[in-house]
Amino acid sequence: MYRAEPDPYCYPGTTILINRLGTRNQAELDAFETEMTSDKGGNAFCYPEHIDREMRRIFGELAWQKKLTGVAAGEFARETAHFLAGLNAVHPFREGNGRTQLSFLTILAERAGHPLDLDRLEPKAMLKATIASFVGSEKPLAGIIYDLILDPESIRKPTRPARRRPPAPRR
Repeated sequence: MYRAEPDPYCYPGTTILINRLGTRNQAELDAFETEMTSDKGGNAFCYPEHIDREMRRIFGELAWQKKLTGVAAGEFARETAHFLAGLNAVHPFREGNGRTQLSFLTILAERAGHPLDLDRLEPKAMLKATIASFVGSEKPLAGIIYDLILDPESIRKPTRPARRRPPAPRR
C-alpha cells in the first residue's frame, strides 16, 4: 500500500501552492496566477494544458533537423537560438527552466560537434538575450551561443545544410 506524502510546495494540509501573495484561497490564487502568468517583458508563458503539445512540436522540429548535426557553427547557433526561444516560451517547470535549457544546450552542442566553453558565459547577458528571444529577437541569443562554441571553425565544410523548419500543421 502506498502512503501519500505532503507536497513540500503546498501549504500544509492543502493542495494550494505556497505563493508570493501568501493566499490560501484557491480562487484568489488562480486570479493572481492568471495576472502573473505574463512574465519576461509582459509575455505569457505556455498554459499548462498546452505544454505537452508544444514540447512535442519543438522537439519534433529539432528531430526533423537531425538535432543540428553536421551544420556549420553559425547555422547551429541560429537554429539553436530559435529552439531555445521556443523551449523558454513553453516554460515547462516551476523552477529551473534556464538551468535545464543550459544543460540541454551543452549536450546538444557536444553531440552536434560544437562543444561549448561555459567559462565564457555571462549569465546576465544570457538572461537578457533569452528575454529578447521570447519576443522574437533571436539574434542576441544566437550571438552568445556562437561565442560559446569552442572552435567555430570545427566544421569548416558542413556535411549538410540545416533543414528548414517544417511547415506548421494545418488546423
